Amino acid sequence: MLRPMKSWPIAAVGIAAILTLCAFAVRRVAFLLATLAPPHPQRPQTGELPTISLVVPAHDEAAAIDGLLRALERIDYPHERRSIVLVDDGSTDGTGTRLEAWAAGRPEVTVLRLPARQGKYEALNRGVGAGAYSELIAVCDSDLLPHADWLRRLVEPFEDEHVGAAAAYLRPANADRTLVAGYGAVESWVNQLVTSSAKDRLGLRPPTLGAAAYRRTALEQLGGFADGAPGGDIRISLALARLGWDTCFVRAAVVDNLVVEQLGDYWHQHLRWARNLFSSRRGGADAPALPVLLRLEEWAVSAGYVDRLALAAVLALGVFEELPLWVAAAYLTIVAVEVVVAVAKAGAARRLPRYLVATAALSGLDVVASLAASVAHLFRRPRVWRQPRRGSGWSG
Repeated sequence: MLRPMKSWPIAAVGIAAILTLCAFAVRRVAFLLATLAPPHPQRPQTGELPTISLVVPAHDEAAAIDGLLRALERIDYPHERRSIVLVDDGSTDGTGTRLEAWAAGRPEVTVLRLPARQGKYEALNRGVGAGAYSELIAVCDSDLLPHADWLRRLVEPFEDEHVGAAAAYLRPANADRTLVAGYGAVESWVNQLVTSSAKDRLGLRPPTLGAAAYRRTALEQLGGFADGAPGGDIRISLALARLGWDTCFVRAAVVDNLVVEQLGDYWHQHLRWARNLFSSRRGGADAPALPVLLRLEEWAVSAGYVDRLALAAVLALGVFEELPLWVAAAYLTIVAVEVVVAVAKAGAARRLPRYLVATAALSGLDVVASLAASVAHLFRRPRVWRQPRRGSGWSG
């Protein structure tokens, strides 16, 4: 039973926190049920593969770019149906030279060297403009390693003319290196194998992230990639939804990704992600034609990690005996089920105890980082980009 609280400010905080947790609990349970439902049958590719231009922006990636280039060599997609544009975004470490050396003798590859850094999205816009005309535009961050069949799998949803974008599965490749990497992998699995998978099934437009494909007509209608706009890939996905385009999550289109391995890198990355979520709806026009569920999901996404803050408030009130602790325990149980399901879907069930320990150990830092991001966003603190350390990189 919930007891009366000692003062109205405490009661207001408690009620707001409980209502927030209830709303997010319903969302989490709905996503769990959707992701556990039998998969929809995959429609086979019919006819000729669409033409596609792959754009890869890179800035000061000389130490890691060779791994990506080797992965691009293994891409299984007809050469006559694809082209590659490598964009050196004002690098000062020899990245551009490496890109040009690799492109030599490959007529389907174009290297575009920008004299000064423009940022990821402007580099993508320049790359799209420099490439050959194609039906689809694929993008891949320079620190990822796409699997050989990545593009073939990624283009499958575009058989549906309503699909404007498709997101690949960024598979954490270093989940067992450190405790921080373990927690980062858990977050990645939950976000993709539960949340994005469920959104795909429910028609709620999953985000595209760092390895994705876009229909050219959809991207042109969007006006290209919004350079300098806060919100990143999530903002782009929401904008496509407002224009009436569907987005998809393609679990079979696998790209290896290195999650952060150190506490400092996790902290700065989490701050950036949280602030991107807060900014994802900024400047976007309202879309009255959107279904109610889509509009609610937009607001849930733009609320960022507010459920962490509500959970912290409920826990604090529980410690001071203003609320029963079972309220927080019930929400944490749902989160724990999400973790178990995500780890199992990732094929890592044998190492579940390790990931549960990582989640228990670092979830507090997650909450504190969410609070710090909320304060920084509220007071409009400047955004600072920090390149995460790669640890031992792709070796091992």
